[in-house]
Amino acid sequence: MRPARQTGTDASLEQVLRALRRVRTRVRLALAVEALAKLIVVLIAGAAVVAAADWLVRFPWFVRVVFLMIASSGTGVWMYRHVIRPLAAPIPLGQLALALDGLPAETRDLLAGALDYVREGGDGSRTLWDRVLNDTAGVAPAVSAARLVNLRRAASAAAGALGLCLCALAVGWFLPWAVSTGIERLVTPLSPAQWPRARQIEPLTGDAVVAFGETFTAEMRLLKGDTPTLRCFLTWESSEGRTETSLMRRDTDGVYRMTLENIRRPVRYSFRAGDDDTSGAPFLLRVARRPEVVRARMFVRPPSYVTQRDPVEESLEDHEAEVMEGAEIRLEARPSKHISGEGLSRAEVVFDDERAVAMRGSGGDWLFAEFAAEKSGTLRVRIVDGFGLESRGGSAYRLIVKPDEPPTVTIGAPASVIEATASAVIDLRVSARDDAGIAGLQLLGGKAGAAHDVVADLLAEAGVGAGAARNVESAFVWNLASLKLAPGEAVEYFVEVRDELVRHGTPRDPVRSAVGRIQIISEARLAERLRMELLLARDQLRRLVGSVRQARQKTTVLDAGPTARIPLTEAQSAEARQLAGEVARLREGAGAGARLLSELSKYAARNGAGDTVTAQKADALSHRLGRQAVTLLGQASEQLSRAAGAADAEGQHEALLASANAQGDVAMALDEMLREMEQWDEYEDMVRRLRDALDRQEGLEREVSQLTRRSGERSLDQLEAVLQQDLLRSGVAQGQLRGETDQLLTSMQTWARQRAETDLAAAASLRDAASVGRQQGVLERMDQAAGAIQTNRLSAASSAQREAAAAMRAILAALDDRPERQLEELSRELRELSARLRRLIETQAALIERNRRSREADDSAVEAELAEQADRQDGLRSTARQTAKLIKPETDDGSAAREAMDAAVGHMGGAADLLSRAEGAEAEESQKSALEELQEALVRVEDMEEQVDRERGERSLDAIVEALNELVVRQKALRAETADIRARRDEQGEFGRADALRLARAARHQRELVPPLTAVREQAAESVVYSYLLEGVAELMNAAAAKLTSLDADGALADQDRIVRDLNRLIDSAKEQRDRKDPRFVQDQGGGGSGGAGQPTARKPVPALAELKVLKSLQTDVAVQTRSLGERLVESAARTEEQRRHVRRLADQQDKIRELAGRMLEQAREDRQ
Repeated sequence: MRPARQTGTDASLEQVLRALRRVRTRVRLALAVEALAKLIVVLIAGAAVVAAADWLVRFPWFVRVVFLMIASSGTGVWMYRHVIRPLAAPIPLGQLALALDGLPAETRDLLAGALDYVREGGDGSRTLWDRVLNDTAGVAPAVSAARLVNLRRAASAAAGALGLCLCALAVGWFLPWAVSTGIERLVTPLSPAQWPRARQIEPLTGDAVVAFGETFTAEMRLLKGDTPTLRCFLTWESSEGRTETSLMRRDTDGVYRMTLENIRRPVRYSFRAGDDDTSGAPFLLRVARRPEVVRARMFVRPPSYVTQRDPVEESLEDHEAEVMEGAEIRLEARPSKHISGEGLSRAEVVFDDERAVAMRGSGGDWLFAEFAAEKSGTLRVRIVDGFGLESRGGSAYRLIVKPDEPPTVTIGAPASVIEATASAVIDLRVSARDDAGIAGLQLLGGKAGAAHDVVADLLAEAGVGAGAARNVESAFVWNLASLKLAPGEAVEYFVEVRDELVRHGTPRDPVRSAVGRIQIISEARLAERLRMELLLARDQLRRLVGSVRQARQKTTVLDAGPTARIPLTEAQSAEARQLAGEVARLREGAGAGARLLSELSKYAARNGAGDTVTAQKADALSHRLGRQAVTLLGQASEQLSRAAGAADAEGQHEALLASANAQGDVAMALDEMLREMEQWDEYEDMVRRLRDALDRQEGLEREVSQLTRRSGERSLDQLEAVLQQDLLRSGVAQGQLRGETDQLLTSMQTWARQRAETDLAAAASLRDAASVGRQQGVLERMDQAAGAIQTNRLSAASSAQREAAAAMRAILAALDDRPERQLEELSRELRELSARLRRLIETQAALIERNRRSREADDSAVEAELAEQADRQDGLRSTARQTAKLIKPETDDGSAAREAMDAAVGHMGGAADLLSRAEGAEAEESQKSALEELQEALVRVEDMEEQVDRERGERSLDAIVEALNELVVRQKALRAETADIRARRDEQGEFGRADALRLARAARHQRELVPPLTAVREQAAESVVYSYLLEGVAELMNAAAAKLTSLDADGALADQDRIVRDLNRLIDSAKEQRDRKDPRFVQDQGGGGSGGAGQPTARKPVPALAELKVLKSLQTDVAVQTRSLGERLVESAARTEEQRRHVRRLADQQDKIRELAGRMLEQAREDRQ
């Protein structure tokens, strides 16, 4: 039975209960304090450790967040387990009594049992439980919290926590920045708080927008810890996406820079310097394209005073524009980005002086700005987009502001200086230009030296109103007949143009063109000029006929296949088409020649000479050339094209044959025209003009001699007025003659160049003659003479005139070489003709032999063989006909050769017909006849070749004799001068100073004879005797010159006598040969001689008979000297040294004569071989 629960307790029991309750409370407090103290120690120590690590490592925010989360969760768990739960958990008093380790176990059991009985009741008697309670009532003083927990440990933990807190407070007192920074970084990890560093970076650049493909310079400086040796780095993303680190450059201003180039994608970058790093917050570079001016244009409106103010558009493609000062300009530009929205922030036109004009939108994609043209400079269209990027490069334009320039006017035709007759009609073409507008255009003209009158209003002639046009082209026909001019007079004319510019109420002065001059010439002078132009046209026709012959030859070659019924291949058809194009171009050339002749005829008509023979010839040739050559060449080209397109051989043959015939007709027509034009020979006219100029020069020389006698020794200012006028007139006449001579020499050179291929002999003669004139300084001498006459230095003028006349004689002498050159050309042509005839003879003989063999074979193929021989015989006939055309029937032999060739051609044609009919025997007779005619023609041609060679030799001999005669004349004059000086010696045989100078001059003149003598010797180089004697004469000339220099007049006279004797000996030996010459191919200016043929040849111009005469004369001299010496030796008893030398000299001369005779014999044997 369980006793009822005791409801009340005595004071002892209550005391025990209170003690136990107090102990329970203290136990809980001790446990909580100890747990909190440990938590504080752990948190402060952990925070210090983490803060120290963060200071060293600079944990990123997310690591610090992890640390914070770990610390927060650990603190919560610890608080729950060691603080909250111990404080809140129930602790039974009985269990507490059992835990009192300081009491005996029996006491703890009794106390626990008593507490349970008191709280819950129990079984048993009350008396017993009272006794138990009484026994435990004294235990109360022994109940203490120290018996349950270690209060010292709790106090130690609390003290440790308190000490640690005091240390943290002390650190916070001395290092508040460290504590605050640590708490901020650990407690609020997302805050930007940073630990203090040894280096502190200040970024100078941050986020930016960079133009596509351009560079960006990242900049930073150090606010703390900067040293010159510090290495700072830039970390950035490359274009490949890799992260790269580059060393930055420190400039003198302490700023670190690094340039990133060719940025084409967004880039993040950061700085690093020592312990500072901005990679935690990198900067971003965004990429955008700069705004650009896609296209610009400018509309320019002229100034207000201009009549025509329509705006003119300038494309500005070359970034440059020229405008007039005061013009109104509207500059339009189309940007690469949108005008509205975020594309552009502003646009403006910026000038050199930084003056800006805002641009506005025009309702579309264009921006525009309007301003006035004030001065030249560079303007730039500046466009800034929403990112702040500015346009660059191609948006700059050069504006050239020009003032209103005066108008310009040029006379396009005629040339500035022309020649025309008094009744000529002048076609004027005038071009005028002004940058604003032309207000007036007038032609003014009149006689030279007189007032100029208005001839025509060219603006009205052009049908243009004042100010209505900036460029005017006007044509006007001016008839000079109304001026009543005479040959020798001149007309001056010019054009005046005015613009619209008015300054301060005054218009600008008109602008004049260059003054044109029309020299009035006679109709004879005009005819001469027309004749020269026709000669130039003749040269063009020669080239044309040569090209036509080449084209016909190609056509004939192409026709070889179709003639044998073999169609043209593709390559041949292509060649035919190409040849058709060539013939078409020849047709155009013939048309150009016809137009040239027509213009020449019109020129003659405009000068009132349309009815002259030359003009009529030009007009007739123009019509013939256009009617025949142009038409036939067109047909030939069409036939060639048809042949190239034909498929069958027969059609090709017909077309090619028609084309060849048309080309042949053209060649024949052109040949006929050329034969007519060949009669217009300007060579003789040039010779005539040169002789006239020489006559005038000699007349001026005589006139100056008379003026010298009239003026005496007086100076120019002392002469009478009449005499001064005569001097002036003579000087002017000399100057005019100089100008005409210069023009003549230029014409000779031009003519020689134009005829270098067509008339080789005449061209070479004219070229050499002009060169002689230039080398002799004929123009310079005339200039000297003219100047000396006008300054009254008449002796110098006479000397210069004599030298000029001598130079003109040298020019005429060079022109006399034309016959020799013509003979040389004829000789070459005859050699070529002989070679052609020999080939024809060989081919004809081969055909005869082949005909004979084919008939002797007597087989079935004879007919085919004879047909082939017929074709070959026909081809040989064509070749013979062409060769016959080369023979000129100008002599008896030429006529006979031409007749023989014509007969041979006829026999060849008959033989070809007989061979085609397989009549070989009859054909052989015709072939033999053709062969005989060919041989006869060859004999005639060889005779002509021999005669030409002989005539060349005769003319060469004439040249040699003429040169020797000139040398004799000069040598005799020099001997006479020497004898005259010798006669003036004083009694002691000495010369005065003046005579000594004259002898020195005579020595110089003596040496000047050696070069022409050497030239004669070179011409007679094949002559053994002539060469020997001329060599001796040259030695005598040099010896005479040396003696004259040493004032040995007697010795010089002796040598000069021997020179004259030897030269006359050579001249006399050739005199008979010259008198017998009979030129048959080229006549001299005065006609040919009479008599039989001579023996000189082109290779050896001096005949053997002349050499024998000289050799005989030399032998006679030796014989006479030997006889004379022998007589003297008989009279003297003993020989002197002088006589011995004379004997040896005669012996040497005799040996030389014998040697010369032997060489002549050897040369004769070689000639016969």
